[in-house]
Amino acid sequence: AGVKHLSEGGHKDFKLRLLANRLNSHKVVSLKSNGCEAVIVPSLGGRVLEYRAEGFNWLAETDQGNFDYPAPDGYLEYAGYIVGSLENYACSAKKDSALLVARLANGLELKRIFSLKNGALLVDSELCNMTKAKVSTSWGARWALQLPDAGASLEFASDSGKISLPWKEMREGYGSLVFERERLPKKQAVEIRTGRLAVMHSISGDVFRFTSGRVESRLAMSLYYCTSNLTFAPGQKIRFSQRLAVASTQAMF
Repeated sequence: AGVKHLSEGGHKDFKLRLLANRLNSHKVVSLKSNGCEAVIVPSLGGRVLEYRAEGFNWLAETDQGNFDYPAPDGYLEYAGYIVGSLENYACSAKKDSALLVARLANGLELKRIFSLKNGALLVDSELCNMTKAKVSTSWGARWALQLPDAGASLEFASDSGKISLPWKEMREGYGSLVFERERLPKKQAVEIRTGRLAVMHSISGDVFRFTSGRVESRLAMSLYYCTSNLTFAPGQKIRFSQRLAVASTQAMF
């Protein structure tokens, strides 16, 4: 039947790239503004590994015991399963912003701008078909957040009513909670309240599904958004804008 390799979780070339990432060194790009900082690694899928605000790093730290180390967590984007999450991105950076671009194996170009504005981390993404043929794929973005304590709760409004999930009532595992249709967050905005601070995230774009979940041992919570499968005509583009910010819960009322 032409089967040459057996593997779970990706083709052997993907596993070899993970191993190469673990052995190689990687340039780090740091953005700073108004006491906040974002740390980006272009060669690890252009992901963000740290977002520091209010004296705390809100992105889950890399786990050296994970085979994906040094790139399992933080913020990452996909353009289809795995595609886009490990490529080496060309990067042009300023003090508070960075442009990252990569040509993907499926012929699409994934471009995004990270910027810090008024303490918030902004992500503007564009996916474009650079080929002369139609390409079908989906787009997704995942945040792995690190929280200061286990007193957090995930809250958002939906067409089916307000959803409030205390930490202890959330399912274990990234992506274990799935929200679609009338249970999608209104205006695609969610809050994670933890003590005197709240993490707020919003996204604009045609999102099909939102998932979340927690990892108890690491005090980590995921926010994952994705589209349905899309067909891109040659030259066709889609764009998404995201905002992640930390604010005092007292200042919110």
